Amino acid sequence: MFSNWKRFFGFGIGIWLLLNIIQAAFLPLDPDEAYYWMYAQQLDWGYFDHPPMVALLIKLGSSCLGGPLGVRLGSILIFAATLYGLWVLVGKPTERKPLLEFLLLASAMPILQLYGFVATPDSPLLLFTVLFFLTYKSFLEKDSWANTIALGLIMALLLYSKYHGVLIIFFTVLSNLRLLTNPKFYLAGILGASLYFPHLYWQYMHDFPTFRYHLGGRNDTYELKYTFNYLLNQLLIFSPLLLPFIIKVFRKKPQDTLERTFFFVCFGFWAFFFYSTFKGHVEPQWTAILCIPFVVLLYKRHVASGVNNRRFQLMIRLTLGLLIIIRLGLLFPIPGLQLPFHQVDWVADLQEEVGDRPVVFIDSYRNPSIYTFYSGQQAYTYTDILYRLNQYDIWDREKEIQGQDILLVGPKDWEPKKAQIWRSGRKDFRLSERTNYQVTQKLEIQYAETKVSWTAGDSLSLPIRLYNPYPHALDFEGGTQAMEFLLQFDLPTEHLEQVPLELEPALQSIGPGEKLNLTAHFRVPNLKEKELLVSFCLKNGDLRAAYLSPKFQVKLK
Repeated sequence: MFSNWKRFFGFGIGIWLLLNIIQAAFLPLDPDEAYYWMYAQQLDWGYFDHPPMVALLIKLGSSCLGGPLGVRLGSILIFAATLYGLWVLVGKPTERKPLLEFLLLASAMPILQLYGFVATPDSPLLLFTVLFFLTYKSFLEKDSWANTIALGLIMALLLYSKYHGVLIIFFTVLSNLRLLTNPKFYLAGILGASLYFPHLYWQYMHDFPTFRYHLGGRNDTYELKYTFNYLLNQLLIFSPLLLPFIIKVFRKKPQDTLERTFFFVCFGFWAFFFYSTFKGHVEPQWTAILCIPFVVLLYKRHVASGVNNRRFQLMIRLTLGLLIIIRLGLLFPIPGLQLPFHQVDWVADLQEEVGDRPVVFIDSYRNPSIYTFYSGQQAYTYTDILYRLNQYDIWDREKEIQGQDILLVGPKDWEPKKAQIWRSGRKDFRLSERTNYQVTQKLEIQYAETKVSWTAGDSLSLPIRLYNPYPHALDFEGGTQAMEFLLQFDLPTEHLEQVPLELEPALQSIGPGEKLNLTAHFRVPNLKEKELLVSFCLKNGDLRAAYLSPKFQVKLK
Protein backbone atom coordinates (compact mmCIF):
# COMPACT_ATOMS: atom_id res chain seq x y z
CA MET A 1 0.00 0.00 0.00
CA PHE A 2 2.80 2.38 0.93
CA SER A 3 5.66 1.92 -1.50
CA ASN A 4 7.15 5.28 -0.52
CA TRP A 5 8.67 5.26 2.97
CA LYS A 6 7.94 8.97 3.44
CA ARG A 7 4.25 8.33 2.94
CA PHE A 8 4.39 5.38 5.30
CA PHE A 9 6.19 7.39 7.97
CA GLY A 10 3.89 10.38 7.49
CA PHE A 11 0.85 8.12 7.74
CA GLY A 12 2.14 6.65 11.03
CA ILE A 13 2.74 10.07 12.58
CA GLY A 14 -0.59 11.34 11.21
CA ILE A 15 -2.55 8.49 12.82
CA TRP A 16 -0.82 9.13 16.15
CA LEU A 17 -1.52 12.87 15.92
CA LEU A 18 -5.18 12.24 15.11
CA LEU A 19 -5.56 10.00 18.16
CA ASN A 20 -3.87 12.65 20.30
CA ILE A 21 -6.18 15.37 18.99
CA ILE A 22 -9.27 13.27 19.73
CA GLN A 23 -7.98 12.44 23.21
CA ALA A 24 -7.08 16.06 23.92
CA ALA A 25 -10.42 17.41 22.71
CA PHE A 26 -12.71 15.10 24.68
CA LEU A 27 -10.69 14.44 27.85
CA PRO A 28 -11.18 17.04 30.62
CA LEU A 29 -8.11 18.82 31.91
CA ASP A 30 -6.04 17.38 34.69
CA PRO A 31 -5.82 19.95 37.58
CA ASP A 32 -2.11 20.41 36.92
CA GLU A 33 -2.85 21.26 33.30
CA ALA A 34 -5.33 23.88 34.50
CA TYR A 35 -2.61 25.26 36.79
CA TYR A 36 -0.26 25.63 33.81
CA TRP A 37 -3.11 27.24 31.88
CA MET A 38 -3.23 29.81 34.67
CA TYR A 39 0.48 30.45 34.00
CA ALA A 40 -0.40 31.23 30.38
CA GLN A 41 -2.87 33.92 31.43
CA GLN A 42 0.07 35.98 32.65
CA LEU A 43 3.21 35.21 30.64
CA ASP A 44 6.45 35.78 32.48
CA TRP A 45 10.07 34.67 32.43
CA GLY A 46 9.43 32.22 35.24
CA TYR A 47 6.94 30.69 37.63
CA PHE A 48 7.12 29.28 41.13
CA ASP A 49 7.25 25.63 40.07
CA HIS A 50 8.65 25.67 36.53
CA PRO A 51 10.35 27.67 33.79
CA PRO A 52 8.05 29.37 31.25
CA MET A 53 8.09 27.05 28.22
CA VAL A 54 4.86 25.23 29.12
CA ALA A 55 3.05 28.55 29.61
CA LEU A 56 4.19 29.77 26.20
CA LEU A 57 3.00 26.60 24.47
CA ILE A 58 -0.39 26.79 26.16
CA LYS A 59 -0.71 30.48 25.29
CA LEU A 60 -0.01 29.79 21.62
CA GLY A 61 -2.44 26.87 21.49
CA SER A 62 -5.20 28.66 23.39
CA SER A 63 -4.94 31.64 21.07
CA CYS A 64 -5.88 29.31 18.20
CA LEU A 65 -8.49 27.07 19.84
CA GLY A 66 -10.61 27.08 22.97
CA GLY A 67 -11.28 24.37 25.52
CA PRO A 68 -8.96 21.52 26.52
CA LEU A 69 -7.78 21.03 22.92
CA GLY A 70 -6.48 24.59 22.79
CA VAL A 71 -4.60 24.09 26.05
CA ARG A 72 -2.99 20.92 24.70
CA LEU A 73 -2.49 21.92 21.07
CA GLY A 74 1.11 23.07 21.54
CA SER A 75 2.07 19.78 23.21
CA ILE A 76 0.43 17.78 20.42
CA LEU A 77 2.30 19.64 17.69
CA ILE A 78 5.71 19.50 19.32
CA PHE A 79 5.18 15.79 19.95
CA ALA A 80 5.24 15.28 16.18
CA ALA A 81 8.60 17.07 16.13
CA THR A 82 9.79 14.87 19.02
CA LEU A 83 8.86 11.73 17.12
CA TYR A 84 10.61 12.97 13.98
CA GLY A 85 13.74 13.88 15.94
CA LEU A 86 13.72 10.46 17.59
CA TRP A 87 13.57 8.88 14.13
CA VAL A 88 16.66 10.86 13.14
CA LEU A 89 18.38 9.85 16.37
CA VAL A 90 17.91 6.12 15.68
CA GLY A 91 19.50 6.52 12.23
CA LYS A 92 16.64 7.53 9.88
CA PRO A 93 15.39 4.04 8.97
CA THR A 94 13.61 4.05 5.60
CA GLU A 95 12.96 0.39 4.90
CA ARG A 96 9.40 -0.60 5.64
CA LYS A 97 10.03 -3.21 8.38
CA PRO A 98 12.59 -1.24 10.45
CA LEU A 99 10.43 1.88 10.10
CA LEU A 100 7.37 -0.02 11.32
CA GLU A 101 9.32 -1.46 14.25
CA PHE A 102 10.51 2.03 15.18
CA LEU A 103 6.95 3.38 15.19
CA LEU A 104 5.71 0.42 17.24
CA LEU A 105 8.61 0.73 19.71
CA ALA A 106 8.01 4.44 20.22
CA SER A 107 4.27 3.81 20.55
CA ALA A 108 4.92 1.22 23.25
CA MET A 109 6.55 3.80 25.52
CA PRO A 110 3.86 4.85 28.07
CA ILE A 111 5.56 8.21 28.59
CA LEU A 112 5.42 9.06 24.88
CA GLN A 113 1.77 8.05 24.78
CA LEU A 114 0.89 10.32 27.72
CA TYR A 115 2.93 13.39 26.85
CA GLY A 116 1.76 13.28 23.27
CA PHE A 117 -1.50 14.98 24.30
CA VAL A 118 -1.28 16.44 27.83
CA ALA A 119 0.01 19.96 28.51
CA THR A 120 2.86 19.70 31.01
CA PRO A 121 6.51 20.85 31.12
CA ASP A 122 7.55 17.30 30.22
CA SER A 123 6.29 17.67 26.64
CA PRO A 124 8.79 20.39 25.63
CA LEU A 125 11.42 18.68 27.80
CA LEU A 126 11.14 15.54 25.67
CA LEU A 127 11.45 17.54 22.44
CA PHE A 128 14.52 19.48 23.54
CA THR A 129 16.11 16.36 25.03
CA VAL A 130 15.94 14.75 21.58
CA LEU A 131 17.28 17.93 19.97
CA PHE A 132 20.03 18.17 22.59
CA PHE A 133 21.27 14.65 21.83
CA LEU A 134 21.11 15.33 18.07
CA THR A 135 23.00 18.60 18.42
CA TYR A 136 25.52 17.04 20.80
CA LYS A 137 26.11 14.22 18.29
CA SER A 138 26.76 16.79 15.55
CA PHE A 139 29.07 18.74 17.86
CA LEU A 140 31.07 15.58 18.56
CA GLU A 141 31.45 14.95 14.84
CA LYS A 142 32.40 18.55 14.06
CA ASP A 143 32.68 21.39 16.57
CA SER A 144 31.89 24.04 13.97
CA TRP A 145 30.57 27.48 14.90
CA ALA A 146 27.12 26.49 13.67
CA ASN A 147 27.06 23.40 15.92
CA THR A 148 28.47 25.42 18.83
CA ILE A 149 25.71 28.03 18.56
CA ALA A 150 23.06 25.33 18.09
CA LEU A 151 24.29 23.48 21.20
CA GLY A 152 24.17 26.64 23.30
CA LEU A 153 20.66 27.46 22.06
CA ILE A 154 19.32 23.96 22.72
CA MET A 155 20.82 23.88 26.23
CA ALA A 156 18.96 27.11 27.02
CA LEU A 157 15.69 25.75 25.60
CA LEU A 158 16.20 22.55 27.59
CA LEU A 159 16.43 24.57 30.80
CA TYR A 160 13.51 26.80 29.81
CA SER A 161 11.40 23.61 29.59
CA LYS A 162 12.15 22.05 32.98
CA TYR A 163 14.94 22.19 35.55
CA HIS A 164 15.70 18.52 34.93
CA GLY A 165 17.57 19.75 31.87
CA VAL A 166 20.52 20.63 34.09
CA LEU A 167 20.88 16.94 34.98
CA ILE A 168 20.97 15.98 31.30
CA ILE A 169 23.75 18.50 30.67
CA PHE A 170 25.65 17.50 33.83
CA PHE A 171 25.62 13.76 33.13
CA THR A 172 26.53 14.41 29.49
CA VAL A 173 29.64 16.30 30.58
CA LEU A 174 30.41 13.62 33.17
CA SER A 175 30.28 10.97 30.44
CA ASN A 176 32.80 12.87 28.31
CA LEU A 177 35.17 14.97 30.40
CA ARG A 178 37.16 15.84 27.28
CA LEU A 179 34.45 18.41 26.60
CA LEU A 180 36.08 20.46 29.35
CA THR A 181 39.19 20.82 27.18
CA ASN A 182 37.22 22.18 24.20
CA PRO A 183 36.97 26.00 24.16
CA LYS A 184 33.93 25.90 21.91
CA PHE A 185 32.03 23.86 24.47
CA TYR A 186 32.64 26.67 26.96
CA LEU A 187 31.39 29.16 24.38
CA ALA A 188 28.24 27.06 23.92
CA GLY A 189 27.79 27.07 27.69
CA ILE A 190 28.25 30.84 27.90
CA LEU A 191 25.73 31.35 25.08
CA GLY A 192 23.22 29.04 26.79
CA ALA A 193 23.67 30.80 30.13
CA SER A 194 23.24 34.21 28.47
CA LEU A 195 19.99 33.11 26.83
CA TYR A 196 18.84 31.70 30.16
CA PHE A 197 19.70 34.88 32.07
CA PRO A 198 16.15 36.39 31.92
CA HIS A 199 14.82 33.44 33.89
CA LEU A 200 17.65 33.65 36.42
CA TYR A 201 16.95 37.38 36.80
CA TRP A 202 13.28 36.59 37.38
CA GLN A 203 14.33 34.16 40.12
CA TYR A 204 16.54 36.84 41.68
CA MET A 205 13.75 39.44 41.63
CA HIS A 206 11.41 36.99 43.38
CA ASP A 207 14.01 35.79 45.93
CA PHE A 208 14.65 32.46 44.13
CA PRO A 209 11.31 30.83 45.06
CA THR A 210 11.78 27.75 42.85
CA PHE A 211 15.27 26.97 44.10
CA ARG A 212 14.19 27.47 47.72
CA TYR A 213 11.29 25.10 47.22
CA HIS A 214 13.09 22.33 45.33
CA LEU A 215 16.22 22.43 47.50
CA GLY A 216 14.51 22.68 50.88
CA GLY A 217 10.77 23.07 50.73
CA ARG A 218 10.06 19.52 49.53
CA ASN A 219 11.88 17.77 52.40
CA ASP A 220 9.77 15.33 54.42
CA THR A 221 10.49 12.83 57.14
CA TYR A 222 11.68 9.67 55.39
CA GLU A 223 9.18 6.88 54.87
CA LEU A 224 9.93 3.55 53.24
CA LYS A 225 6.98 4.04 50.90
CA TYR A 226 8.83 6.88 49.13
CA THR A 227 11.55 4.48 47.95
CA PHE A 228 9.14 1.61 47.29
CA ASN A 229 6.77 3.79 45.25
CA TYR A 230 9.67 5.21 43.26
CA LEU A 231 10.89 1.74 42.26
CA LEU A 232 7.35 0.58 41.46
CA ASN A 233 6.65 3.69 39.36
CA GLN A 234 9.81 3.15 37.33
CA LEU A 235 8.57 -0.33 36.54
CA LEU A 236 5.20 1.00 35.40
CA ILE A 237 6.12 4.11 33.42
CA PHE A 238 8.60 2.23 31.25
CA SER A 239 6.33 -0.84 30.89
CA PRO A 240 6.85 -4.01 32.97
CA LEU A 241 6.89 -5.98 29.72
CA LEU A 242 9.75 -3.96 28.22
CA LEU A 243 11.81 -3.25 31.33
CA PRO A 244 13.67 -6.62 31.19
CA PHE A 245 14.86 -5.74 27.67
CA ILE A 246 15.83 -2.25 28.83
CA ILE A 247 17.92 -3.70 31.66
CA LYS A 248 19.51 -6.20 29.28
CA VAL A 249 20.60 -3.33 27.01
CA PHE A 250 22.96 -2.09 29.72
CA ARG A 251 24.79 -5.42 29.95
CA LYS A 252 26.68 -4.56 26.77
CA LYS A 253 29.27 -1.83 26.70
CA PRO A 254 28.35 1.40 24.90
CA GLN A 255 29.43 1.33 21.27
CA ASP A 256 30.28 5.04 20.90
CA THR A 257 30.44 8.33 22.80
CA LEU A 258 26.75 9.05 22.39
CA GLU A 259 25.75 5.66 23.77
CA ARG A 260 28.12 6.23 26.68
CA THR A 261 26.24 9.47 27.33
CA PHE A 262 22.95 7.56 27.28
CA PHE A 263 24.32 5.18 29.90
CA PHE A 264 25.45 8.03 32.16
CA VAL A 265 22.16 9.90 31.79
CA CYS A 266 20.06 6.81 32.55
CA PHE A 267 22.01 5.63 35.58
CA GLY A 268 22.55 9.21 36.72
CA PHE A 269 18.83 10.01 36.68
CA TRP A 270 17.91 6.75 38.41
CA ALA A 271 20.55 7.27 41.12
CA PHE A 272 19.75 10.96 41.65
CA PHE A 273 16.02 10.40 42.13
CA PHE A 274 16.60 7.25 44.17
CA TYR A 275 18.59 9.44 46.55
CA SER A 276 15.76 11.99 46.44
CA THR A 277 13.36 9.40 47.89
CA PHE A 278 15.18 9.77 51.21
CA LYS A 279 14.03 13.42 51.29
CA GLY A 280 10.42 12.93 50.20
CA HIS A 281 8.06 11.76 47.47
CA VAL A 282 9.43 11.49 43.92
CA GLU A 283 6.97 11.98 41.08
CA PRO A 284 7.02 9.19 38.45
CA GLN A 285 7.44 11.58 35.50
CA TRP A 286 10.70 13.04 36.83
CA THR A 287 12.59 10.33 34.93
CA ALA A 288 10.39 10.65 31.83
CA ILE A 289 13.22 11.73 29.51
CA LEU A 290 14.85 8.30 29.88
CA CYS A 291 12.38 6.96 27.33
CA ILE A 292 14.47 8.78 24.68
CA PRO A 293 17.73 6.83 25.23
CA PHE A 294 15.68 3.67 25.87
CA VAL A 295 14.05 3.85 22.43
CA VAL A 296 17.39 4.51 20.73
CA LEU A 297 19.23 1.72 22.54
CA LEU A 298 16.42 -0.82 22.13
CA TYR A 299 16.12 -0.01 18.43
CA LYS A 300 19.85 -0.41 17.84
CA ARG A 301 20.09 -3.68 19.78
CA HIS A 302 16.91 -5.37 18.54
CA VAL A 303 16.03 -3.80 15.17
CA ALA A 304 19.02 -2.17 13.48
CA SER A 305 21.26 -5.09 14.45
CA GLY A 306 19.10 -7.42 12.37
CA VAL A 307 18.40 -9.72 15.31
CA ASN A 308 14.96 -11.29 14.89
CA ASN A 309 13.81 -11.35 18.51
CA ARG A 310 10.19 -12.46 18.35
CA ARG A 311 9.75 -12.21 22.10
CA PHE A 312 10.83 -8.57 22.04
CA GLN A 313 8.42 -7.84 19.17
CA LEU A 314 5.62 -9.62 21.02
CA MET A 315 6.20 -7.56 24.17
CA ILE A 316 6.09 -4.35 22.13
CA ARG A 317 2.76 -5.28 20.61
CA LEU A 318 1.29 -6.42 23.93
CA THR A 319 2.40 -3.19 25.61
CA LEU A 320 0.93 -1.13 22.80
CA GLY A 321 -2.34 -3.05 23.04
CA LEU A 322 -2.54 -2.37 26.78
CA LEU A 323 -1.81 1.33 26.23
CA ILE A 324 -4.59 1.58 23.65
CA ILE A 325 -7.00 0.00 26.14
CA ILE A 326 -5.89 2.48 28.81
CA ARG A 327 -6.37 5.42 26.45
CA LEU A 328 -9.84 4.18 25.54
CA GLY A 329 -10.51 3.93 29.28
CA LEU A 330 -9.63 7.61 29.61
CA LEU A 331 -12.17 8.54 26.95
CA PHE A 332 -14.81 6.13 28.25
CA PRO A 333 -14.14 5.95 31.99
CA ILE A 334 -14.94 2.78 33.91
CA PRO A 335 -17.64 3.39 36.54
CA GLY A 336 -16.09 3.72 39.99
CA LEU A 337 -12.60 4.41 38.63
CA GLN A 338 -11.79 8.06 39.33
CA LEU A 339 -8.80 9.62 37.59
CA PRO A 340 -7.63 13.26 37.83
CA PHE A 341 -8.99 13.91 34.33
CA HIS A 342 -12.51 13.02 35.43
CA GLN A 343 -12.80 15.25 38.48
CA VAL A 344 -14.35 18.43 37.09
CA ASP A 345 -18.08 17.84 37.65
CA TRP A 346 -17.86 19.45 41.08
CA VAL A 347 -17.10 22.83 39.48
CA ALA A 348 -20.65 23.35 38.20
CA ASP A 349 -22.10 22.25 41.53
CA LEU A 350 -19.87 24.62 43.49
CA GLN A 351 -20.53 27.47 41.08
CA GLU A 352 -24.24 27.08 41.74
CA GLU A 353 -23.53 27.24 45.47
CA VAL A 354 -21.20 30.23 45.19
CA GLY A 355 -23.29 32.41 42.91
CA ASP A 356 -21.63 35.74 42.17
CA ARG A 357 -19.43 35.78 45.27
CA PRO A 358 -15.66 35.53 44.96
CA VAL A 359 -14.43 32.11 46.05
CA VAL A 360 -11.16 31.61 47.97
CA PHE A 361 -9.69 28.10 48.12
CA ILE A 362 -7.63 27.25 51.18
CA ASP A 363 -4.43 25.25 50.70
CA SER A 364 -4.76 24.33 47.03
CA TYR A 365 -3.48 25.55 43.69
CA ARG A 366 -5.15 22.79 41.68
CA ASN A 367 -8.74 23.42 42.79
CA PRO A 368 -8.77 27.17 42.01
CA SER A 369 -7.14 26.50 38.65
CA ILE A 370 -9.67 23.91 37.53
CA TYR A 371 -12.50 26.06 38.94
CA THR A 372 -11.34 29.14 37.02
CA PHE A 373 -10.96 27.20 33.75
CA TYR A 374 -14.37 25.50 33.80
CA SER A 375 -16.43 28.20 35.51
CA GLY A 376 -14.91 31.22 33.78
CA GLN A 377 -14.76 32.99 37.16
CA GLN A 378 -11.48 33.98 38.78
CA ALA A 379 -10.79 31.97 41.96
CA TYR A 380 -8.37 32.99 44.69
CA THR A 381 -6.23 31.19 47.25
CA TYR A 382 -5.10 31.35 50.85
CA THR A 383 -1.95 29.39 51.77
CA ASP A 384 -1.32 28.61 55.43
CA ILE A 385 1.67 27.01 57.17
CA LEU A 386 0.37 23.48 56.52
CA TYR A 387 0.61 23.81 52.73
CA ARG A 388 3.35 24.58 50.29
CA LEU A 389 3.78 27.90 48.52
CA ASN A 390 2.88 28.07 44.81
CA GLN A 391 2.44 30.50 41.93
CA TYR A 392 -0.68 32.03 43.49
CA ASP A 393 1.55 33.25 46.33
CA ILE A 394 3.64 35.21 43.82
CA TRP A 395 0.67 36.76 42.04
CA ASP A 396 -1.17 39.47 43.97
CA ARG A 397 -4.61 38.82 42.50
CA GLU A 398 -6.17 38.42 45.95
CA LYS A 399 -6.01 42.20 46.43
CA GLU A 400 -9.06 42.35 44.12
CA ILE A 401 -11.30 40.91 46.86
CA GLN A 402 -10.24 43.20 49.71
CA GLY A 403 -13.32 44.27 51.66
CA GLN A 404 -15.71 42.02 49.72
CA ASP A 405 -18.10 39.33 50.93
CA ILE A 406 -16.55 36.01 49.92
CA LEU A 407 -16.94 32.27 50.30
CA LEU A 408 -14.00 30.33 51.74
CA VAL A 409 -13.61 26.78 50.42
CA GLY A 410 -11.39 24.73 52.70
CA PRO A 411 -10.24 21.12 52.97
CA LYS A 412 -12.16 18.68 55.13
CA ASP A 413 -9.62 18.98 57.99
CA TRP A 414 -10.28 22.73 58.31
CA GLU A 415 -12.53 23.55 61.26
CA PRO A 416 -13.81 27.13 61.14
CA LYS A 417 -16.28 28.44 63.69
CA LYS A 418 -19.14 28.30 61.20
CA ALA A 419 -18.92 25.96 58.24
CA GLN A 420 -21.10 24.03 55.85
CA ILE A 421 -20.05 20.50 54.95
CA TRP A 422 -20.23 20.27 51.15
CA ARG A 423 -19.63 17.26 48.93
CA SER A 424 -19.75 16.65 45.19
CA GLY A 425 -18.48 13.35 43.85
CA ARG A 426 -15.16 12.69 45.54
CA LYS A 427 -14.73 16.34 46.60
CA ASP A 428 -15.23 17.05 50.28
CA PHE A 429 -15.04 20.75 51.20
CA ARG A 430 -15.85 22.99 54.14
CA LEU A 431 -17.61 26.21 53.08
CA SER A 432 -17.59 29.32 55.24
CA GLU A 433 -18.88 32.81 54.43
CA ARG A 434 -16.93 35.98 55.23
CA THR A 435 -18.10 39.59 55.13
CA ASN A 436 -15.74 42.50 54.55
CA TYR A 437 -12.85 40.08 54.07
CA GLN A 438 -9.38 41.48 54.77
CA VAL A 439 -6.54 40.22 52.57
CA THR A 440 -3.35 39.76 54.59
CA GLN A 441 -1.16 36.97 53.16
CA LYS A 442 1.35 39.25 51.42
CA LEU A 443 2.20 41.18 54.60
CA GLU A 444 5.90 40.88 55.37
CA ILE A 445 7.85 40.91 58.62
CA GLN A 446 11.54 41.67 58.25
CA TYR A 447 13.98 40.61 60.96
CA ALA A 448 17.71 41.28 60.65
CA GLU A 449 19.30 38.39 62.57
CA THR A 450 19.43 34.96 60.94
CA LYS A 451 21.41 32.85 63.47
CA VAL A 452 20.68 33.36 67.16
CA SER A 453 20.71 31.51 70.49
CA TRP A 454 17.76 31.68 72.89
CA THR A 455 17.17 30.22 76.34
CA ALA A 456 13.95 28.28 76.94
CA GLY A 457 11.56 30.16 79.22
CA ASP A 458 13.15 33.59 78.68
CA SER A 459 11.08 36.63 77.79
CA LEU A 460 12.57 38.29 74.71
CA SER A 461 12.02 41.41 72.65
CA LEU A 462 12.89 41.55 68.96
CA PRO A 463 12.97 44.60 66.68
CA ILE A 464 10.94 43.90 63.53
CA ARG A 465 9.62 45.80 60.52
CA LEU A 466 6.10 45.18 59.25
CA TYR A 467 5.54 45.98 55.56
CA ASN A 468 2.19 46.20 53.78
CA PRO A 469 2.75 45.79 50.00
CA TYR A 470 -0.96 46.06 49.19
CA PRO A 471 -2.63 49.16 47.72
CA HIS A 472 -5.13 49.08 50.58
CA ALA A 473 -4.95 49.70 54.34
CA LEU A 474 -5.50 46.92 56.88
CA ASP A 475 -7.44 47.35 60.12
CA PHE A 476 -6.22 45.10 62.94
CA GLU A 477 -8.83 46.11 65.51
CA GLY A 478 -12.07 47.19 63.85
CA GLY A 479 -12.34 44.53 61.16
CA THR A 480 -14.54 41.43 61.20
CA GLN A 481 -11.47 39.15 61.44
CA ALA A 482 -9.45 39.05 64.67
CA MET A 483 -5.74 39.32 63.82
CA GLU A 484 -3.08 37.60 65.92
CA PHE A 485 0.67 37.71 65.28
CA LEU A 486 2.58 34.55 66.20
CA LEU A 487 6.07 33.11 66.28
CA GLN A 488 6.18 29.64 64.72
CA PHE A 489 8.76 27.07 65.89
CA ASP A 490 9.50 24.28 63.40
CA LEU A 491 11.82 21.46 62.54
CA PRO A 492 12.72 20.99 58.84
CA THR A 493 9.90 18.43 58.48
CA GLU A 494 7.61 19.16 61.43
CA HIS A 495 5.62 22.01 63.01
CA LEU A 496 6.18 22.26 66.77
CA GLU A 497 4.62 25.21 68.56
CA GLN A 498 3.15 28.68 68.08
CA VAL A 499 3.86 31.48 70.55
CA PRO A 500 1.74 34.69 70.62
CA LEU A 501 3.49 38.02 70.04
CA GLU A 502 2.77 41.27 71.78
CA LEU A 503 3.63 44.19 69.52
CA GLU A 504 4.82 47.58 70.71
CA PRO A 505 3.45 50.09 69.99
CA ALA A 506 0.02 48.42 69.84
CA LEU A 507 -0.88 47.85 66.20
CA GLN A 508 -4.20 49.30 65.10
CA SER A 509 -3.78 49.58 61.34
CA ILE A 510 -1.24 49.84 58.57
CA GLY A 511 -1.58 51.96 55.45
CA PRO A 512 -0.97 50.94 51.83
CA GLY A 513 2.75 50.55 51.16
CA GLU A 514 3.55 51.51 54.77
CA LYS A 515 6.50 50.15 56.78
CA LEU A 516 6.27 50.15 60.58
CA ASN A 517 9.14 49.60 63.01
CA LEU A 518 7.86 47.55 65.94
CA THR A 519 9.09 45.54 68.89
CA ALA A 520 7.82 41.98 69.31
CA HIS A 521 7.65 40.62 72.87
CA PHE A 522 7.27 36.88 73.53
CA ARG A 523 8.28 34.00 75.80
CA VAL A 524 10.58 31.27 74.43
CA PRO A 525 8.82 27.89 74.72
CA ASN A 526 10.30 24.86 76.47
CA LEU A 527 11.07 22.43 73.66
CA LYS A 528 13.29 19.36 73.73
CA GLU A 529 14.60 20.09 70.23
CA LYS A 530 17.66 22.36 70.24
CA GLU A 531 18.10 23.23 66.54
CA LEU A 532 14.96 25.05 65.41
CA LEU A 533 13.57 27.03 62.49
CA VAL A 534 11.58 30.10 63.57
CA SER A 535 9.34 32.38 61.52
CA PHE A 536 6.78 35.14 62.03
CA CYS A 537 3.16 34.32 61.20
CA LEU A 538 -0.27 35.92 61.20
CA LYS A 539 -3.50 34.20 62.18
CA ASN A 540 -6.31 35.87 60.23
CA GLY A 541 -9.57 35.18 62.04
CA ASP A 542 -10.24 31.45 62.24
CA LEU A 543 -7.98 30.74 59.29
CA ARG A 544 -4.83 28.85 60.12
CA ALA A 545 -1.71 30.98 60.46
CA ALA A 546 0.28 31.96 57.36
CA TYR A 547 3.99 32.73 57.15
CA LEU A 548 4.98 36.41 57.03
CA SER A 549 8.75 35.91 57.02
CA PRO A 550 11.41 33.47 55.92
CA LYS A 551 12.52 30.93 58.49
CA PHE A 552 15.66 31.69 60.51
CA GLN A 553 17.77 29.36 62.63
CA VAL A 554 17.67 29.38 66.43
CA LYS A 555 19.70 27.34 68.90
CA LEU A 556 17.71 26.65 72.04
CA LYS A 557 19.66 26.46 75.29
